[in-house]
Amino acid sequence: MIKKVSTEYFKISAKNIHLDSDNPRHDYKSRESEIIRALCNDKLVALAKDIAEMESLSPLEIIGVVPSEDTKGHYIALEGNRRTCALLLLADPGRAPDTAFKERFERIAKSRNVPKELNTYIFSDRKAAQPWLDRRHMGTQDGVGTDGWDAEAKARRASKDNAEKSTAHANILALAVVDRLIGIGRIDDQQKKQIKITTLARYLNSKSRQTIIGIGGLSNNNHLIYTHNPYIIDGILEKFSLDSIPTSKNERAIVHSRADARECLNYLLDIARNKFPPETKLSQPIEILSNTPTSAPPNPKPSSIGGSSNYSTSNSNNTGATNSFGPQLNQEEQKNPYNTDYAQQHATALSTALMSNGSDETTVIDPAPSTENEDSDLFNAFTADPESQPTVSSANETYGGTSSVRSVKDRSERNKVLESRFLVKIDDKILIKLRKEMLITETDEHEFAANYLLRAFVERILVLYYRRTNSTRKYGNDLELVQRCAQDSKAAEAPRNVQDILNQASTNSHVAHSLYTLGTGIHGGTIPNKRQLNGVFDTWEPALRYMLDAIPVSTSPIP
Repeated sequence: MIKKVSTEYFKISAKNIHLDSDNPRHDYKSRESEIIRALCNDKLVALAKDIAEMESLSPLEIIGVVPSEDTKGHYIALEGNRRTCALLLLADPGRAPDTAFKERFERIAKSRNVPKELNTYIFSDRKAAQPWLDRRHMGTQDGVGTDGWDAEAKARRASKDNAEKSTAHANILALAVVDRLIGIGRIDDQQKKQIKITTLARYLNSKSRQTIIGIGGLSNNNHLIYTHNPYIIDGILEKFSLDSIPTSKNERAIVHSRADARECLNYLLDIARNKFPPETKLSQPIEILSNTPTSAPPNPKPSSIGGSSNYSTSNSNNTGATNSFGPQLNQEEQKNPYNTDYAQQHATALSTALMSNGSDETTVIDPAPSTENEDSDLFNAFTADPESQPTVSSANETYGGTSSVRSVKDRSERNKVLESRFLVKIDDKILIKLRKEMLITETDEHEFAANYLLRAFVERILVLYYRRTNSTRKYGNDLELVQRCAQDSKAAEAPRNVQDILNQASTNSHVAHSLYTLGTGIHGGTIPNKRQLNGVFDTWEPALRYMLDAIPVSTSPIP
């Protein structure tokens, strides 16, 4: 049974509703043309277009009016001035403030049927309307006012639509990460409340950054897609999420909302470094549910070079077989001692995302890289041996049980850029001196000195390599020096990752590990922090080791 509950609700002709001269959206304006000019902008055009497309105002929002004191039968809109202005201009585009707006409203008005009558609530006067206007526009007021959806709620709503068409894709992905960590007990409800979905989304809004940490996007069901061992990815996502929580009220979190593209990329490279040796790559991407349990991979054993780890297998002579955690290293990969870590191998190529992904525009994720996407080379490089359209399988029954993995010290947090395991056997006094200084220089509170020493150390090895057979070889500047070394490494058929490191540093002076970038700190620019400096050295390390091995141990002094 339906009853009429009030006599204050009326349908009123749109042409009888006028704009409010004293609306808080603008200062007092006595003439309606002035109010139109104040309200007319691109957002008003978008509102008018939406009204025309829907052929209605929202039934959830009523126009609040008071009777006009000047004209009987006419009313002033106290609530809904923008909607009233949009309808006014759709009915008479000639009242737009300029020709451009006039033409835009004319096109919209011709395309659809514009509402002629409006549902309204008539207040007796402004005083009667004011308490309700305050509840509508003055914020949440501890629950009394309108409480809009937060980022998590918006992401949940957007996830009900096709994620590939949603501009909230990055938020949906970030929400899936948090749901996953809650589902497997990696974080608790109290921590969840402190994690801002929009901050995580800022770091995950490009395909290349997602790829770095083993995420292949979202499935059609908006579940995460993993490309590598789920237990390892879960650990990375846990650190990523917890790093977004400030340790105190006066300190900014490591993962924060003001980070630019470079900082986002460097952070993700840091937390993924040494985490993804080739054998952790899955034979095909998997869709993983929020509560799917995972187990730790076999205990890693240290490799002889680089301080990274390779996972032990039951068959030491295996040449490419796979286990439940992905393919093992084959013999050809084991022959390359400079390939110290899977993430490190491609860190240089991935850092080009600083140039190609400088904006925070959300990117729709497709597990199969598109050749038209400028991130596709990065995606291909990191996923290794991609297929044009990989099949996504469910991990709900693939990984079971829980167990602990041994604690591994995060090398990105080490307090000296160079570690003693990095040996120099060349009889070069300058290089030996630089190494000695780096071994005793702690980065904390000495970032400038650490940056200076790192740049000098890398440059010295480049010079020694370039002049290894001829001490008089000339070069014009730092960029040309790296270019010549890159050419030499290619001619010598150096390992691919070594060539990649040198090529990137020689073709783009703005990548994180170039001599130019390191030099900006020395010459008054931004000085890299500890994590960034460690990341730069770890990127260079395979190439530095290769070049040192190519230089004769006993060599004549090189200028």
